[in-house]
Amino acid sequence: MARLLGGVEVEVAEGESPWRAIGSFDEPGPIAGDVRVVPFEATGGGALHVRLRLAKGHWRLGSVGLARLGEPVAPVAIEAESVEHGGGLDEDARRRLQGGDGHLVTHPGDAYRFVFLLPPSAAPLELFLESEGYYYEWMRQEWLADEDPEMAALVLADPAEALRRLAPVYKAHESRLEREFWASRFRE
Repeated sequence: MARLLGGVEVEVAEGESPWRAIGSFDEPGPIAGDVRVVPFEATGGGALHVRLRLAKGHWRLGSVGLARLGEPVAPVAIEAESVEHGGGLDEDARRRLQGGDGHLVTHPGDAYRFVFLLPPSAAPLELFLESEGYYYEWMRQEWLADEDPEMAALVLADPAEALRRLAPVYKAHESRLEREFWASRFRE
């Protein structure tokens, strides 16, 4: 279904020039939050217009910005000097994350503190945290009240038809569903 709904397509137009595609992006999940940069060369041929094309209701955008990019920089990766968990050092967690090849499995309520030693620098440093991960959330109890086995079968057999049928129902209940989603909590 996500393939049918598509990603976010980015286009620009300058002055009276036609729209031209400059890139697109997609996300693996509905709550993934990040910042995307879609670089392009401006010709200086008039006012710059940016257009995003996306399926209504499929995306939530917090902001859109236009920035002038500087020269590329080479980032310096810094490993965590120490990892703290449960009030003390967690050497096992630090070893598992070292080199970026391992995984740290956490559970609701877990809190970890990572300590990094920054390199000396005469200029101010800009820091970026690079991380990746996912979470399992098989089902929330609040969602079970609306089970529909026939619609679930249609989603698997004919996703496009399922979306056509679900769209008006979703739109009619969107604000309530939104409130219920954010009010629900994960429980083990």
